[in-house]
Amino acid sequence: MNDGAKKRILGAVSVLLAVLLLVCCLAACSSGTEGQKTSSGESPAASDPVSSAASSASSRVEPVSEVSRASSAASEASELSQPVQVTGITLTTYAVTLNLGQSQMPIVTMTPGNAADKGEIWTSSDPNVATVDGLGRITGVAPGSCVVTVTSTSNPAVSAQVAVTVNNKVSTGVYTNGNPYYLVVNKSTNTVTVYQADETGEYCIPVRSMICSCGNDTPTGTYNTTDQYRWRYLVGDVYGQYATRITGRILFHSVPYTRQSVDSLQYEEYNKLGTTASHGCIRLTVADSLWIYQNCPSGTIVTLSNGPAMGDPLGRPTAQTISADSPNRGWDPTDPDQGNPWRA
Repeated sequence: MNDGAKKRILGAVSVLLAVLLLVCCLAACSSGTEGQKTSSGESPAASDPVSSAASSASSRVEPVSEVSRASSAASEASELSQPVQVTGITLTTYAVTLNLGQSQMPIVTMTPGNAADKGEIWTSSDPNVATVDGLGRITGVAPGSCVVTVTSTSNPAVSAQVAVTVNNKVSTGVYTNGNPYYLVVNKSTNTVTVYQADETGEYCIPVRSMICSCGNDTPTGTYNTTDQYRWRYLVGDVYGQYATRITGRILFHSVPYTRQSVDSLQYEEYNKLGTTASHGCIRLTVADSLWIYQNCPSGTIVTLSNGPAMGDPLGRPTAQTISADSPNRGWDPTDPDQGNPWRA
């Protein structure tokens, strides 16, 4: 082999070695770059903690979703276990007009329908005008106006109101016979109520109330008055002032006197007014027996009852008590006689 050929072979080997060296360098650089990627977290190596955390978090996604669904279900179950409260009250009427002694009961509807406790609390702003019971029955007591309120027991923030007006009337069902008044005696309370007719002719306007003493023998029923007497001899050898016959031996009259003299009053009997104490007649103060004597002519309608449906719309008056030590004890304190010492 000549020198020229050797030189050419050596040159080719040198080029080949240079190429191999360049390839090895490129391979080494590539290996270092991959290692850097692994340590920087771009490549998911098992030894990389960040990658492990991401992988762990990814593996927990499904269990967290299940816990959330369980928590939501528990919350819904808790809500279902709570009692449903009342949120609204409606009434069949929000305004009531009553006569004295008359009653009306609005119907209550509480919402929602599945409320657990639909209890009602009823109150009146003025029980002297209208009362209300636990069922919501409103009763007129005296002329005037007030407000009745119903409140939810379970939710006191929810209520409804009824505006109440009470007229000065009582439905008696008795109509005028031409006389100005109608008298009702309540034996159970020993009270007399006087009624006047309204524009319809019904005796329904109470105008006067009297305390009295009835007796165990006082009858019941409706009668028309007849005779009247300035003084009338009574059972027990006593006398009554301003007597008006109701029926048979039953009369309106004053508390008894021992004689026909205005200063001989049986004050002990006077002090029994308001209790059952007579022999059957209706005992009154002189002022009241005189009022009937002067204002209720023959034919006046009188009802004797053990508690009329209309009650005592004007209430039950009281009488003065006369002391046994009083020098005026022989006189009725209400007697208009000019010589009555009580007048002084």
